[in-house]
Amino acid sequence: MSLPTFWKDPAEYPVVVFGMHRSGSSLLSRILHSSKVYMGLLQEHNAEAIHFLSLNQKLLKEHNADWLEPVVVTESGEQKLSGADLYHEHFKLNRGGEVYRRLFFNEAWGWKDPRNTFTLPYWQTVYPKLKAIHLHRDGRDVAMSLHQRNQKMGEVQDPRLNYLLFCFQLWEKYIEQALHYSEKDFPILSLRYSDLVKGEASVYSELSRFVGQSIQAKEREERQYNYPSELQAVALESKWMKTLGYL
Repeated sequence: MSLPTFWKDPAEYPVVVFGMHRSGSSLLSRILHSSKVYMGLLQEHNAEAIHFLSLNQKLLKEHNADWLEPVVVTESGEQKLSGADLYHEHFKLNRGGEVYRRLFFNEAWGWKDPRNTFTLPYWQTVYPKLKAIHLHRDGRDVAMSLHQRNQKMGEVQDPRLNYLLFCFQLWEKYIEQALHYSEKDFPILSLRYSDLVKGEASVYSELSRFVGQSIQAKEREERQYNYPSELQAVALESKWMKTLGYL
């Protein structure tokens, strides 16, 4: 029997959004935030809560990794912050304990970061009751988007991202890890980016049920790409493209 919302400490129940970069997690985070699932008081331009982004970067760096060469992180040698401390940082609260959170600041919340794909095992040690949303997108679109973003000033750039095949292989690596998780690990919802941008009512209904908050559908135009032959060729050979129904 589940506890009434009143008796739950909200700090224990984050919604963690993960998935490959350029798969629409920024859009999903903004949709959640506008529907009062608070995704961070201080966010950078990709709708990532700055303190969780920083912690994910540190976790990967501690294991000699980064988002371009990620590894699964299950533990950290650094001092672990409590879930409640991170919740207070998320909202910039300067007072109150568990009773205060339950009575006066019982807010649905979470954070988005593609790096969560590899740091989720660590975050589960901090938040055993977390829920996770995996947002995925056609690997060809992800590769094209990554490649084009790498040409823009002001974005994080890397010469490897000038190669579409590298971008696609990075998508495969993230997808392989994302699909490793299951309901046996934590409550998990898998969403397709194209369904999200089309405003599919059934998808938003499922999303609302999952987060326990009414999420309003927002229809947007999905960008269409012309795939170079070399990208199309590797996509046709990818088992993950077939597994996710993109072929």
